Amino acid sequence: MNHKVYAPNIHLFAFHLRNGYGDSTGEQSNNQLWRKCDQIFEKLKIEDLKLTQKLDQQKFSDSPRVDLLKETEIKDNKVSLPLNGQLLLNDHQVVKISGFAYPLQTHDSYALWLNLRRPDRENGKKTESVDLSILSKFNPDSCLLPEFIESSLGQTLLITAWLTEGQNYQDKQFLRELADQCVEEFIPDPLHRPKFNRDGLLFGSAIFEYGIINQPPPHQHILVWLFCHTVTDTKFEKCYKELMDLFYYRSKVVQSYLNSRKVYKNIYDAYKTIEDEVEKIECLGDKNDLYCQELFQYKGVLKKIPKAALEYSRLLRDLDQCRHMIKMNAQCYEEKLAKIQAKLQSDNLIFLEIFSRKNCLYLQEEIQADLGYFEHGSGLLEKLLSAIRGMVEIEQAEQAICRQDTIKWLGAGIGTAVVVASSSTHLTPENPIHPPFTSRTLHPFITSLLMSAFLGILVGLIARWLIQQRRHKEVVNK
Repeated sequence: MNHKVYAPNIHLFAFHLRNGYGDSTGEQSNNQLWRKCDQIFEKLKIEDLKLTQKLDQQKFSDSPRVDLLKETEIKDNKVSLPLNGQLLLNDHQVVKISGFAYPLQTHDSYALWLNLRRPDRENGKKTESVDLSILSKFNPDSCLLPEFIESSLGQTLLITAWLTEGQNYQDKQFLRELADQCVEEFIPDPLHRPKFNRDGLLFGSAIFEYGIINQPPPHQHILVWLFCHTVTDTKFEKCYKELMDLFYYRSKVVQSYLNSRKVYKNIYDAYKTIEDEVEKIECLGDKNDLYCQELFQYKGVLKKIPKAALEYSRLLRDLDQCRHMIKMNAQCYEEKLAKIQAKLQSDNLIFLEIFSRKNCLYLQEEIQADLGYFEHGSGLLEKLLSAIRGMVEIEQAEQAICRQDTIKWLGAGIGTAVVVASSSTHLTPENPIHPPFTSRTLHPFITSLLMSAFLGILVGLIARWLIQQRRHKEVVNK
């Protein structure tokens, strides 16, 4: 069953970081929201209206909020750009629409509040209720969704509509079905439709939230607010600036959390790499000796570890910075809530308070748990570094001892050979060496040479055996 509502409104609150603050895409980035707004006008066939031509982005103000419309465009102290157009509901019905575009600059970002609505009055008369299918006409080619807007800080879509007289007396289940149908009409493709999150009351009227923070990006946040009292509209107009700020800080919290998930993946990959290296070291520790190739390999690892440790520390810092940004923006969100409370006295703001008092705390705790888990990675890196250094130093010391022992026994053998070789004095002109098999006895020189070689080898081996025995006793005694 297709329901009807009275004077439906679409409010797009989109936020984008300014160039020079975490963004380096230049002038194109600075014009992102304004260009997208012009493209929305084109899709809605709102002719001869260009927001980019109405802006003065060189405005200077000490205020944290700067209205960007040119002074020549501001009339009756209204800092928003009015717009008017028509929507073709079907082959026979055309309805007028109106709205405004409110461009704003904060200390680090740009904000756009775009309103598209079916007027509640025309020519002094109350307009008729319209079918919910009109909502899809406000969103041709999904031009109001995050995939099209591509704002770096995300967005909130607020759909408001007045209940008709018969709907005012319906129960909560009917209102939920009506809100669901609003979202379905606004986003016909179910694959791009956010899931229902929660419901509540705000300024005396039912409000429904769609979009869950930890769902895969792009994150969508849609509110369907069904007005049943005039006081709701009055309070909304009274607090619209604070509500816009709330959506702004909410977007910054969500974006910080989404950034933390990207950092989490990088840290996880780095942590797995560290664990793999630790396992290699443990396997290597089972061997009695290190080969030269392995020794050089782990010397190379020693050079890489300081760089890996620095990168790992940077990732941990980035993750903690995300947690800090969530905490800071949650506090700003609370301050804006306090201002709304002060303006409206005793109004119930539980629906808005849940985000800062529950969701933000949960997100901070999740990131804190991640930090607690991954901080062990720094300790693993230090242990890995110490283990490799210890193994390399031990192996180098053992090789040095082996070289010393080799020199000792070779020295003993060579010394003996030199002494014995002194018998070469037997080689004289009067007693030359004869060709083989021409004499029945060996020449004295040949005999001395063979004896020196034999005794050199024998003494060297004995010296080597004695040195090894002494080393063995030293190890046993330790």
